[in-house]
Amino acid sequence: MKNLNLVVGMKFENAAQFRVVLRDWCIRNGIDLEFLRNEAKRVTAKCKVQGCEWRIHASPIQGGPTFQIKTIKGEHTCARTYVNRLANASYIAKRIENAIRDHPTIPVQQLKNRILSKCNVDVSRFKLLVAVGRDGNDNMFPIADRKTGTLGDGYPCCHTCAAIGCKRAKLEDYVDDYFKKIVYLKVYSDMIHAVPGVKDYIKTSFEPFKPPKIKKKRGRPKKLRRKGPSELESKDQPGKG
Repeated sequence: MKNLNLVVGMKFENAAQFRVVLRDWCIRNGIDLEFLRNEAKRVTAKCKVQGCEWRIHASPIQGGPTFQIKTIKGEHTCARTYVNRLANASYIAKRIENAIRDHPTIPVQQLKNRILSKCNVDVSRFKLLVAVGRDGNDNMFPIADRKTGTLGDGYPCCHTCAAIGCKRAKLEDYVDDYFKKIVYLKVYSDMIHAVPGVKDYIKTSFEPFKPPKIKKKRGRPKKLRRKGPSELESKDQPGKG
């Protein structure tokens, strides 16, 4: 797609494929694109620079989903832009996926130079770091040595369980000793002594603590007991007819 040139009459499978090709072509040629119509049945876009007359329009061929470029108006004479908002993290991740897999410790500056020479776009360090954490399908790369298992620390993750099961091995052999029965028995191997009672309290020269004094509250004392929420209230009392 590096030497691809958009011309009138070029056909695509659908609108989605046309958008992908159009975005890649604009990024490589330094065009800041703006969509005027971005629908399932027609896509119209132009250069975002004010005063530029370059414009492209595509729509499906009658009787099918095949998309075709119908018109390309004007000539793009604007200065090339190397900072393009169309080059998002997902776009960058697809271009550097193989480089990351072959060289996981590749420096960020080398990735910036690779993107600049390959796609003619200068990306920020932050956007590049976001792209490094993703693969071409917008999924996060798993880092096994920095993550815990699905069930918490000490237990292997679900992918490890699948690999162990494929080897016909036992999961218990890969569980940390902290969760094993032998450690549990070792913790409670010593006798648990009973809590000492009042007779076993240490005697001191200080006066013992006394409970607070009961004060008579103001007003008429309550004679009826407060009923709980589960008790039924009834006006009829037993023994009274």
